[in-house]
Amino acid sequence: MKDFIVVHYDGNSTNLTYTDTEEDARAYLAALITTNQVSKNDTLSIVRVHDDYLVYFKRRNNTLKTVLGKDSQSSVSWTELMFGPLQEFFAKLFKKMGNLGVVFGSR
Repeated sequence: MKDFIVVHYDGNSTNLTYTDTEEDARAYLAALITTNQVSKNDTLSIVRVHDDYLVYFKRRNNTLKTVLGKDSQSSVSWTELMFGPLQEFFAKLFKKMGNLGVVFGSR
């Protein structure tokens, strides 16, 4: 199992990518930015799997500097966590996970 999950939410869909290291996760996000696959309103995050630690989170205006920089935002404020599109993101994510459970026969 990979150690990090990279999450890209564009307001409609969620893309999850698993990486071995934090550096690989940041490099993946940087590649998305440089290839214009991230718009200014997209939400990007990196989660460490073994303890669910939120390594990186930025709801808008992601840049190479914020993704690759050592001074990037490394945690979520309570207002960002409790309000805004993050709630919608998690609702859609859990709905998709529930749909996968139905497909694979669990209820």
